[in-house]
Amino acid sequence: MSHATRLIVPLLLATATGFVLSAAEPRFGLQGALALPQADLSTSANPGLQFGGHAQWAFGQGHGLLARVDLTLYGQRNGTNASSLGGGADYTYHFDRNDRGFYFLAGATVLDYHYKFGNFTQTSNGLGVEVGGGYDVDRNLGFQLRYTTHSIDNATLGSLNLGVSYTF
Repeated sequence: MSHATRLIVPLLLATATGFVLSAAEPRFGLQGALALPQADLSTSANPGLQFGGHAQWAFGQGHGLLARVDLTLYGQRNGTNASSLGGGADYTYHFDRNDRGFYFLAGATVLDYHYKFGNFTQTSNGLGVEVGGGYDVDRNLGFQLRYTTHSIDNATLGSLNLGVSYTF
């Protein structure tokens, strides 16, 4: 992990913890997405699938926090298998101010990318940012479009994720 990541991650966790302690009880759920590699990642990976879990906290008036853990398995490209495992924390804002309908999200994510080509393996990790939006149909079912980007080892690894979530 880079020096900046070691400083930023604890700060983000402390900030998120303060928000979480002032919010309502968390709601947990599962999500899945079609992951479309972008930028430099598209040269070593084809579209794949993302699976994960999440926790949501509502602060009222449409503001919230979405914390998630994701595993992404990209399709093989040119003999290379690529995957990522990580987590993120996103600020969410529902435009109807009632945690339904359309929302905006922005946040930070830490991902560990793993590449395998024959007997050669490489792992890279780093802190990234993400932006997106979605639509919550009701209290349980939602759809999301999220773009995540990381600058790792002089490469820009991006992914456009088209997902669905179910919150219990």
